Amino acid sequence: MTTSDAAAPDHPDRSTVRSLLRLWPYVRPVRARLFCAAFVAVVASCLALVFPLILKWMVDGPVTGHDPAGVWLGALYLLLLGIAEAVLFGLRRWLVARPLAGVEAAMRADLYRHLQRLPVAFHDRWASGQLLSRATTDLMLV
Repeated sequence: MTTSDAAAPDHPDRSTVRSLLRLWPYVRPVRARLFCAAFVAVVASCLALVFPLILKWMVDGPVTGHDPAGVWLGALYLLLLGIAEAVLFGLRRWLVARPLAGVEAAMRADLYRHLQRLPVAFHDRWASGQLLSRATTDLMLV
């Protein structure tokens, strides 16, 4: 076994986890809102699983029994469920929109600070517009 083999990661997942852990200092100040948003997203997704159950109840019950009032009741349930799901997804978006913009701004400031510390020879090799464009686009994706 060579030294390069010993340095290679045993599990590729570990490098992914390490990369994600590098984001923790930026996310730490807003972690409560992010965890709340994740919980709200899970609840909203679980709520979406109820739609087929209501449709099954409607088909097996009121539609089969020719009960128009039951069909309207099922439609009302579906409408209320859809409104609840939309409100939950809106809440999730509200919870993460502003904090994540701050996280992105902090990461961008650190990136610019790092780029300014690089030697001039590095900047001579790269077109500055291309470098900043690629860096900010990659940051937005993260």
